[in-house]
Amino acid sequence: MKKLLILWMVLVAFASCTDRKDLFDSGRVKEEAKENFPIKDIDPDQDWNMMAVRTLDITINAGTGAVYTVKVLTDNPFKVENDAHVLAVADVKDGTTATLKFDAPSAMEYAYVMRQVGTKDCEVTVAALKDDKFVAAFGRSATQRAVSERAANITIDNLPAPGFVCPSDAEELSEENITGNVRNGAYYISKNLKADKINLSEDTKLYIKSGITLTLNVDKIDKGTIVVCKGGTLRINGTGKDDDDFTLKGSIYNEGTVTINGDDFYMQNKEAELVNYGIIYIEADFELSAGEFYNGESGQCVSYETSIDSNSTDGANENKSSATWVNDGYYACDGFKVSSGYRLQNNCNLHLGEDFKLEGSDGKDVIFNNSGFIHCGGKAELENAILNMAGKSIFKTQSLEFEKSVRLNSDAGVQDKDKPLLLCVNKALYDDKGELTMSGVTYVTCGNDFFDSWAASGHVLLVNATVGDHAQGCNPDYDKEEPSTTPPLAIFTYVFEDITTTTGDYDFNDVVLKVTAVNNGQVTIALAAAGATKELSAGYKVNGRDNILWSSVHEALGVSAGTIVNPGPSTLADMPKQTIKNITSLGDIAFYIHEKNNPNLRVYISQDDPEFQLGGVPFALCIPTDWAYPAERQMINEKYEGFGAWGEDRNSHQEWYKKPTK
Repeated sequence: MKKLLILWMVLVAFASCTDRKDLFDSGRVKEEAKENFPIKDIDPDQDWNMMAVRTLDITINAGTGAVYTVKVLTDNPFKVENDAHVLAVADVKDGTTATLKFDAPSAMEYAYVMRQVGTKDCEVTVAALKDDKFVAAFGRSATQRAVSERAANITIDNLPAPGFVCPSDAEELSEENITGNVRNGAYYISKNLKADKINLSEDTKLYIKSGITLTLNVDKIDKGTIVVCKGGTLRINGTGKDDDDFTLKGSIYNEGTVTINGDDFYMQNKEAELVNYGIIYIEADFELSAGEFYNGESGQCVSYETSIDSNSTDGANENKSSATWVNDGYYACDGFKVSSGYRLQNNCNLHLGEDFKLEGSDGKDVIFNNSGFIHCGGKAELENAILNMAGKSIFKTQSLEFEKSVRLNSDAGVQDKDKPLLLCVNKALYDDKGELTMSGVTYVTCGNDFFDSWAASGHVLLVNATVGDHAQGCNPDYDKEEPSTTPPLAIFTYVFEDITTTTGDYDFNDVVLKVTAVNNGQVTIALAAAGATKELSAGYKVNGRDNILWSSVHEALGVSAGTIVNPGPSTLADMPKQTIKNITSLGDIAFYIHEKNNPNLRVYISQDDPEFQLGGVPFALCIPTDWAYPAERQMINEKYEGFGAWGEDRNSHQEWYKKPTK
């Protein structure tokens, strides 16, 4: 009996030891873990934390008194390819400021804050992180208007009004006399004429009446004015010495049809005028360096390339700008390039088959005003330029590039109903060595993104707008819609190595949990993978109490103990799930795993592990995204090369988890 009692006591003592940490040498396991870990020179300040609790102060002052649904997102939801996920949702009443607290990637510098305006209408503002806080507003009371020139500010002195009529006292000009010296006065031709020379005096006006065509094979018109009445036709064929060029030094007023053929059409004289209320076909490259071009409301003008270099030396002094280009009608050309000038304004429809370029020089900005619709079928390039946009103006381009000094001005305030729209269909690029500034408020739609630092200035509202390439009129309507897909709730990935009594292979997939962001005070936990042969359990601690999620992760995934499930279910809907309620932050929850029969030997992420020391080896990680974890026996640094650089310097490669290498 005594021997049996002793044997029983030994068995009890042995059984009690199976739940104790001192059954194995934990120090030895940690040393082996450090030896096997793929990063040898760990930053001594490395805590392996990629999460932070952030605060957003959101103010709405739209003057409606309505309640708006506001979402905090990780990315611009209107990009063609985006990673927008919802971090927080709140209802905010107009005229108030609300404070939201939410979990976020610690490396996230900008928060995208979306306000639902109508059933389809959404606006997004960008908030920059400052002192661990984001601040955003919609409809602030302070007006933000451009301090520079507004778009609708250019006037042309002594502009002739449409309705050209040949005066009754005009003299008929014969075929013989049109090539001679025509003295001052009013003249007309009564039949179709062709001439290889024309010589008008300075105050001469030659009228082309309805049904009459004048064809000129000349290299220039030095003086005088040709007036093409409604129904009349003027045809000019350039005959320059080197090329078939034509130069206008006098004036052409058109209410009929004008065709200019040649290699190049020049306006180089400050006295030159081209005023159009009819149709002009410039079947040549149009080069404007001096004079006045005006396309009226009823005017239609089509050219090949249009180049403007007005020799402006000081954008603040209009007397030093030698050329004026104003479009109140429809103007189309292949490409539009300005290298100098500021008396340039589009008030209606400027349609470009290819490129739009504003390329000034250092200290000599190009200034272009737009209160209408510009459609660029190619690339828009701005360098040392100022683009002023007024009212409900639209600038649509396939791609947009900014270099050096660029300023975008809008005359719209934050509470104005109509704001200009800048729509770059595919992409926007910016040379960050330059200076990019803005005033006023502009709606922006861009296929890839808009510059975060600029958008966060408060002068940009991101929208999802569409405008037809061949939209008619000066200010065509554009529709604002919701994102093409509704941004889902953000997911954070907890990955564990089963390092309890032995070291691991650091593929961080022995247990994988997908955890949603907090929404309405609760989170959902999904079991994504079980990449270990050990029988493991998963649980969590909250408010000092332990809770079991799955006593056997293998059984939860429908397999027998020891069967590796990696990858696991492909969608969140197919994964086993649990819910935790009454939660304000993921920081309130300490997730862990342990061997099923050893509940005291737990593996936590470093932030929750009481034994973890800075610069130590992590046994589990919380990745602040819906992470693609490594395959079985694939070390984490093999799938994500940036992980090693981040481990060695916690201030570098902080978003390593977004860039898999394999």
